[in-house]
Amino acid sequence: MPRPESTEHLIGSRVLRKLLSHRAAVLGAAITVVVLLASVLAPWVAPKNPFDLDPARRLLPPVWMEGGTWTYPLGTDHVGRDILSRLIYGSRISMLVGLSAVTISATIGVLLGLISGFYGGPIERMILWLADVQIAFPFYLLVISIIAVVGTGFGTIIVVFGVAGWVIYARLVRGTVLSLRSREFVEAAEALGASSLRVVVRHVLPNVVTPVIILATLRVASVIVWESGLSFLGLSVPPPTPTWGRMLSDGRAYLANAWWTATFPGLAIMVTVLGVNMLGDGLRDALDPRLELRGK
Repeated sequence: MPRPESTEHLIGSRVLRKLLSHRAAVLGAAITVVVLLASVLAPWVAPKNPFDLDPARRLLPPVWMEGGTWTYPLGTDHVGRDILSRLIYGSRISMLVGLSAVTISATIGVLLGLISGFYGGPIERMILWLADVQIAFPFYLLVISIIAVVGTGFGTIIVVFGVAGWVIYARLVRGTVLSLRSREFVEAAEALGASSLRVVVRHVLPNVVTPVIILATLRVASVIVWESGLSFLGLSVPPPTPTWGRMLSDGRAYLANAWWTATFPGLAIMVTVLGVNMLGDGLRDALDPRLELRGK
């Protein structure tokens, strides 16, 4: 007799079918994958070295404009560097900062949210107090203050964004855990003598993974915007490493006669953030069963 499909396999198939039927999510996933591949394969797909200066070729226009050349398809910047190559290498910073910072934030937030929601008491009050204190500081002011003390740098930006973003995960997980504490399967596990750690790991944690994945996907887009903002202000990864925000900042002085120096970095930020957000919306629609029930 054929072996019956497991519940996990059926759920996975349903989620995949729903995600693939979401056109915006598919487009968002395609954009995200392309940017990720560009960031990983930058040394092989970038046509030029992003650090090479050629003042004789400064402010060359894109290939479709008069004076443009296929050697520099998107033109050059104010010191003759290839804009396309710098965009490709800049994607490495944006995606790595976004994914790394969100991983740190989600790990801290999920851990503190599980502890505060499941155990309560003084630990919960202390975690909520820490969250309230952090929220009281404007996000950018908090980040800039930390950077002013420890200095700029790639690792610093990741850690600062990661530590500064845990609150939203902690509150989401805490609220979910509080709603699960009174559910029958949790009470049954406790009645059977399961330890608190086993109940949290085996019965509570799997039920908070879905909302955390959805939130984390959307937060990647936010972190990309925040990193670009800091780069624009000169507070992110120091030069000569190319970042989209710094390219946008450098190009703003040439908008009148070389619009491409600022337009293409701005488009890269916009398209990437849009793609990640569309993917996050699709994941929410596919993974959240409450949306399916509302539609019926």
